[in-house]
Amino acid sequence: MRIKSCGKIIISLVSLAAFAVAAAIAPVFGADSNDATRSAPLLKTLQKPVFELRFSKEDSVVSPLDSLGFCPVVKKGKASFLVADSTMVVSVSPGTRMLYSLAINPVAVSRMRIVWGTVRFPQGVDWSKAPTRREPIGVALSYGKKLKTTCAETSSITGFLSFAVSLIGRLFSAPFTTVVFLGPPQWHGGKYVGVLFKNRVKYFCLDYTAVDSSGTIVTDLGVDSLYHQAFPKERIRPVNAVSVEADLDGLTDSSCAFIRSITLYGE
Repeated sequence: MRIKSCGKIIISLVSLAAFAVAAAIAPVFGADSNDATRSAPLLKTLQKPVFELRFSKEDSVVSPLDSLGFCPVVKKGKASFLVADSTMVVSVSPGTRMLYSLAINPVAVSRMRIVWGTVRFPQGVDWSKAPTRREPIGVALSYGKKLKTTCAETSSITGFLSFAVSLIGRLFSAPFTTVVFLGPPQWHGGKYVGVLFKNRVKYFCLDYTAVDSSGTIVTDLGVDSLYHQAFPKERIRPVNAVSVEADLDGLTDSSCAFIRSITLYGE
């Protein structure tokens, strides 16, 4: 079913993380622009699902991600969420940044499948220059040991300070992270690096216009191939977190995107 509306529920989002994390969402152009998304093999054989993110009408309208256990690591600006037809729709206002993360037990992942798309792509996105390198929706995988930080730890002053200290520490030892995001077709396959985390965070652009007849994009990627192209000198690590993000900081236009499902497969 084609999604035609982003809904009308608007909520105010307040930044809950250090400015370093907010800056880390905005990627910068990297010297290596190999098309990892095209050369990563499309795996047809269905392997065992080790993680599934799906939505139902029972999920919170305020934020379906909150109701599913995601931590609001960065919330700045305004966004609205709507669950309809087993799909999470997120409308993002100009200037908004959001990053929701879910820590999971580390697990070896060989393949990732995302069913998603955009209803309204924001004007002004231009990945040739820093101020306009923005994304209406992105999905990130982090790799490494089990994460200790939880949402509950950020609910108190002591917990928040502890969380902030751990984030500052990540400036010097950030987890290896790959992010795929929907962007303009002319930058499809481009590889970029995070502003502060540099070579530990790699962003890969996917063409937001590459939709099927229902207006949906099905992204099917080999995670091991994506990881090795992002970090060719590093051994592959298990996935320890899944994140959903959007960044319209500095733009004057809004966006609307949706996610129907995220599935990770193992051997």
